[in-house]
Amino acid sequence: MICDDKHEWYLRFYQSKTHREHVIPLIEEEVIAAIQIQQQEIQAHWGKTCAYLFPSKSSPTKPYLQATFRRQLNVWATQCQITDGNQHLYHFTAHQFRHTVGMRLINEDVPLEVVSRLLGHRSLSMTQVYARVRDKKLRTDLERVARKRKTVDYQGNAVKGNPQANDPEVQMTRQGVRGQTLPVGGCGRLVVLGECSHANKCLTCPMWLTSTDDLPSLKSFYERAIRLKQRATEVGNQVVTDQQARIVTVLAVRIKSLEATEMDGSLCVDDVLAQLHTDLAEAESGLEEAREARLMLAVRHLERAITEIKARIAALEEPA
Repeated sequence: MICDDKHEWYLRFYQSKTHREHVIPLIEEEVIAAIQIQQQEIQAHWGKTCAYLFPSKSSPTKPYLQATFRRQLNVWATQCQITDGNQHLYHFTAHQFRHTVGMRLINEDVPLEVVSRLLGHRSLSMTQVYARVRDKKLRTDLERVARKRKTVDYQGNAVKGNPQANDPEVQMTRQGVRGQTLPVGGCGRLVVLGECSHANKCLTCPMWLTSTDDLPSLKSFYERAIRLKQRATEVGNQVVTDQQARIVTVLAVRIKSLEATEMDGSLCVDDVLAQLHTDLAEAESGLEEAREARLMLAVRHLERAITEIKARIAALEEPA
């Protein structure tokens, strides 16, 4: 570790891919402390002559090899029975940790230039791969949520929307530019009808539309209404008791309808296909990494997985 004139800490290391030393800032105090503890242990064991934070077990003049690190990870994976989504033994590669950090930074809207510098990429185009993966996954996740989302009116009847207007990208744009809105759900009342007579009384308004996105808030309102009703009954406040009784009834209908999971077969097939395509993309990305790292066991495993996923996709997409 090195520090600047403001005593801000940085990590200096040799990056084999670019064949040069790389310096990155250390932000988290816990990380800085962990590195310093490791330095103290290395000095206690090997003295101040060791130049590595993680030296080889056999000699302080050699670094701990990435291949050794990867092998130890997979020994632990076997001992702890770490498996993937298909219950197959998971095979780690050291490069996966870089991908995880890169995707987390992109998802947190850290500028591409900063991510590129941190990862030591030769060009910005290498970093843009993470952005494309993020956009593709975001789109897939939004589509999956949109297919599962259900909107109901005050009677619990499902409300259908136009597919173009319900498109995830359109919905995201609306959320970015919309002004004053209801804290939960949306208003189905036409603006041309004039001033709303249900101002601040959306919980009992027949124009109030709620979806599965609103379930946590609806349940919170429901539990609060029950508590208010109980307290009002205890003190003999009939007005509040009647008011909360109406709210409890309306919310119970909405929650019951939204939690009903009946879906037609085509919807379920679409959902499964979306997940399979996501799994396929991840498996193909993993296969490329495994080939680069020459992990032949992982390569064969991923090749079989990709073949199986493609077969399932083909079977589901086959016309009835």
